[in-house]
Amino acid sequence: MATQAQRSSSARARLTAAASDLISEHGSSETSVEAIGLRAGMSRGAVNFHFGTKVALVEAVLTDAVTRCQDDNAMPSDLAGLFDDLHRSWLEDPVRQRLTAMLFLEGLRGGVAGNSIAALCLSWRQGTARSLGYLQLRGVVRSDLELGAAAAFVVAAVQGLVAQSLADPAFLREQAFGQFRVAGIAHLQTLPPPIGEPLPQQHLGPQPRTEDDERVLVGGT
Repeated sequence: MATQAQRSSSARARLTAAASDLISEHGSSETSVEAIGLRAGMSRGAVNFHFGTKVALVEAVLTDAVTRCQDDNAMPSDLAGLFDDLHRSWLEDPVRQRLTAMLFLEGLRGGVAGNSIAALCLSWRQGTARSLGYLQLRGVVRSDLELGAAAAFVVAAVQGLVAQSLADPAFLREQAFGQFRVAGIAHLQTLPPPIGEPLPQQHLGPQPRTEDDERVLVGGT
């Protein structure tokens, strides 16, 4: 026979799954606690009993999404693996994809997901920075790559893909994502060093003119 703690944990998991489905379909602002309870096959007051507030349940939904994403992925072996892990975790799961996009958009409008989305973004950037740091230690990426800035770029790019997929699901076809992956890897490999470090010559703008340049400018041969 299940203990009280086990029954409570099971009920919370059912409510979290039901909330994930409904929020991915309608957004959190259009999803009532009563609807979540009914979708989970429980009473109308189940959300308040197990979570206290709708905000707490939304936070649990996001925590569950992040946890499942982290559980899905081991440390990547290269930059292509990093992007493939993100694609598999956030973009190949239709419910997680739409759920994340809906909550991101609501967070921008200051909805109940606002603070939770900020925490999710921070956790996402930190996890990506750890993966990049692992690749840095293995010599796969440049030793002067600023991990925080690189992680912010990767996360922002994938967030854009998630939002784009709501309007155009075909955008995330394997071919389209492959092109994005190539561009993302190229960008990470050319990010400038951290502020305060000397920039390579090619980042310093126009190069000094040579005698041949001067002859061209004045129309000489």
